[in-house]
Amino acid sequence: MYECLIVIPTYNPGEFIFKNLEIYKQLDPDKYKVLLIDNGTNQRYCLDILDKLSSDFTVEKNMFGSGYEPGALLHAVNKYQSKQVFLTQDSMELIDLNFLLTPDENSTKAFVIEYQPTRFLSMEQTLWILKTFGPEIGEGLYKHHALVSTTFITLRSEIDKLVQQEILTKSKLPRNKQEQECWERVMGVALGLNGNKFNMYHEMFKKTLMGRQ
Repeated sequence: MYECLIVIPTYNPGEFIFKNLEIYKQLDPDKYKVLLIDNGTNQRYCLDILDKLSSDFTVEKNMFGSGYEPGALLHAVNKYQSKQVFLTQDSMELIDLNFLLTPDENSTKAFVIEYQPTRFLSMEQTLWILKTFGPEIGEGLYKHHALVSTTFITLRSEIDKLVQQEILTKSKLPRNKQEQECWERVMGVALGLNGNKFNMYHEMFKKTLMGRQ
């Protein structure tokens, strides 16, 4: 069992990804599994980049085809056992390894969090969440914290709860960017409803703005 499973979804990555992944080479591969999940890369140049990355990290095609960050996370926990899970983005550069090396078992450590996340969703997105996840999570949008970006580390047992509760499940994975924006809020609200507290570590990351869909 790994100490931490590091899940990095990627789609048509550029050269930026080499810099963003450099810090993970310092980790003990027997304790930290770095897993890049390809969410449907379709450009030859980008496929060549993933091929180069496979010499240092594990690169796998998403078993669900895509599903953005939640799909990559579900793929990873279906295949690997770990004490903790760190979900991040290929556009996110981790500056300080202490974010991973000093875990807090009493909270979920995240890049950025927000309160009452429904403020940033359209009515259509809010209705999709209600229809897909039910009233408890829907109401939680008005009184819980959520993740601005799906970059966080938590106990593996907390992710397993989301699977057991059929929140993180194949039929509910996002199919487009709008649903992924919903999922960023759903993930945080669902963790909060299960008793998680959040601590924010914005200063430990730099984000590359890509404008991808």
